[in-house]
Amino acid sequence: MVDIKRKLAIANNRINLKLHDILLPDYAHIRHIPQQLDIISLGSRPAKFAIDFSTAGANGFNLAVIPQTLEYDFRMLKNYHSYLSDNGAGLVILVLCPFSLLKRRYTEADGPVCADDRYYMVLHHALVNNYSETKYQKIKRHPLLYALSIAPQLKGLLSRRLQRQLAAGGNTQTGDSIGQSARNYVQRWQAEFGIENLNSPLDNKLCDDIVFNVNIIANIKQFCAERGLRTVIIIPPMADSLAALLPDSFLRQALYSPIANSGVDCIDFSRHNEMSHVQNYFDALCLNADGRKKFTKLMLDNLKQKGLLQ
Repeated sequence: MVDIKRKLAIANNRINLKLHDILLPDYAHIRHIPQQLDIISLGSRPAKFAIDFSTAGANGFNLAVIPQTLEYDFRMLKNYHSYLSDNGAGLVILVLCPFSLLKRRYTEADGPVCADDRYYMVLHHALVNNYSETKYQKIKRHPLLYALSIAPQLKGLLSRRLQRQLAAGGNTQTGDSIGQSARNYVQRWQAEFGIENLNSPLDNKLCDDIVFNVNIIANIKQFCAERGLRTVIIIPPMADSLAALLPDSFLRQALYSPIANSGVDCIDFSRHNEMSHVQNYFDALCLNADGRKKFTKLMLDNLKQKGLLQ
């Protein structure tokens, strides 16, 4: 009887792990984080698909979560900074895209993503907004019941899982499809942030949100400095078709000037000639497997040239 119970418990754990992999893909990756790292990278969707340390033989780990604000970048850093080696490079990479600084926090207007369920298994409970112990126990011990409780969201979740699987392979896109992807991104961003014209000055709310996020970057820099860690901002590549839709005036106001005010060094690859071509991309913003391999090497080489890595 004891042996049967043991086998049932093992089988149940395996089923739960499989369900966690499906329902919480970021946790499926992050739970394997090793100790004694030289580098950790933080960010949202573009960061997730931009960096793959395993292809470059680098002692780093990508802690990006989809989607993720800078507020949660900082919380991920607080939770995982101890995984960096005391004797290593001690480098923290913040990956920002053109609209990263415009997002303060996800709200009900953004849909179920505001519930922050994706953090329940990867962050200390005190770092999760509106934490619920009941929800945590459901996610951890009864993931099937949790799946049923979010049934309306499952289609989108499984679609995102399929996208990640496709992005793990080579490029299957054409110039036309990447161009349409670029237009879709810009239209969604304009709708999300209430921007009618990218050539116009940003409204006061967005400017306040930028200031909020720049303060978080400054706090991240101070947090790292107090622990002997270094910080660098990386702006990853984007496809030519997407770069062409983002006016320089918008980028200065939404990205470059605020970064300059943060006091953190920045390396900009957004329009890098080697990386801008369609064959590197899964969509207009996110690199495919081949693109990630190329970019990770390019980024690491640049970090070495700047003396941030050996």
